[in-house]
Amino acid sequence: MKTESKNIKNNIKQTKKTSRILKKKIQKIWTRIIQPDYRAFFEFMMWPILAVLAIGITTYSILLPAYKGEWIILFALLMMGPFLSIPSAAIIGSLTFISYGIWLFYTQMSVGLSASHFILLAMMPFAPIFLSATRLKIIDILHLATLLKLPQVRAAMSISDWSLLPSSRALEMRLKQHIEEYQTRKVPAVLVRFEFYNLDKTSILLGENVILHEVKSLADNLRKKLRSGDMIAEDIQDHSHLYVLAFPNPKSDYMHAIAKRLYPVAEQLEFRHSMDIAEVPTDGEMLFNINWHPIKDGEVIV
Repeated sequence: MKTESKNIKNNIKQTKKTSRILKKKIQKIWTRIIQPDYRAFFEFMMWPILAVLAIGITTYSILLPAYKGEWIILFALLMMGPFLSIPSAAIIGSLTFISYGIWLFYTQMSVGLSASHFILLAMMPFAPIFLSATRLKIIDILHLATLLKLPQVRAAMSISDWSLLPSSRALEMRLKQHIEEYQTRKVPAVLVRFEFYNLDKTSILLGENVILHEVKSLADNLRKKLRSGDMIAEDIQDHSHLYVLAFPNPKSDYMHAIAKRLYPVAEQLEFRHSMDIAEVPTDGEMLFNINWHPIKDGEVIV
């Protein structure tokens, strides 16, 4: 008896637990369906909704009374669209289509209907999707426009045709942005230069593809040692240089720390090279006026 009573209690607890989990899932799904996106409404969809409202009122005023009910439903679906995700809009549109279709075919048995009623029926599943998709596309476009304004992205858009890495011009644009930010934030930047020797002869002996492969491999290995927001650029064909622009913690011994972190990666290269480092803007503000400090065995020689 005790065992049965214990099993019954466990079953009741399990049932209650399952019920709570199911209830939370239903509430979560319901919230996703009905929760309006007020930010999207006020920032992105105000004028499109006002345009739809004007068109709806004008259309409603000139339609025959027999079609007013259908246009009210269609107009309501259009107004709900901006507040819904595309799946939610598709569900609501489909349910309205099924409900209105059943009523329409039932009414047809007693009252003659025109083709316009069925045209409106065909539009109903798509009505809320139109503005929902429009809102999402507008958000994507605005996010892309914001992203393209970032200095890191603008700099990265100027890439080398040879390696598809950011070019020296992209690096100069990023340095210029850093100098402007440094006036208020006082956060330093560390610029590391890898200079390769006799690349022309190496290119003749081994081929340009071998050099390109080694440079990209070096860039990939260096990127693993860097933080988010740091930058790698190259000017191999003109000056045989590969650059790393890093933004370390200003409270640390950042120049020596970065030198020790990147030096082992460069040592794996088969090509003859040198490694220099500088602090921007203390050692200069642009590539042509940088006061470089050589790195020997992972140590900065000041």
